[in-house]
Amino acid sequence: FARFTTSDGFAVLRGKNAKANHALLSRVAGHDFWFHAAHGPSAHVVLRRDHPGVEVPEGSLLQAAALCANKSAGAADAKVEVMVAEVRHVRKVKGLAPGTVRVDKVWRVLAVAPDLALEAALAAE
Repeated sequence: FARFTTSDGFAVLRGKNAKANHALLSRVAGHDFWFHAAHGPSAHVVLRRDHPGVEVPEGSLLQAAALCANKSAGAADAKVEVMVAEVRHVRKVKGLAPGTVRVDKVWRVLAVAPDLALEAALAAE
């Protein structure tokens, strides 16, 4: 996984390929937030929370969404719609290709611009 830290201090993980996307869901808590491009393939991105009551600032949500947009089919577009769901509402689909999921409940959809400079700025050491 690629590891990042938002400007507000939240840990963010991004799968590097379909196999990593699939494995990522096994290593996170149900109250973490999951991000994926709404209209096409993308990396799976997870923003970690210590517990369900943790409020995530809008800036951190937008940064995680941009990290997802950077590794999506829409990466060359001006804006990418990224859906956000709690991990507990994202299910692996047995028998289908690794990384294929079913989302039972989308919390929000964020429209963000891909931002490659953000990668270096937020990269965890």
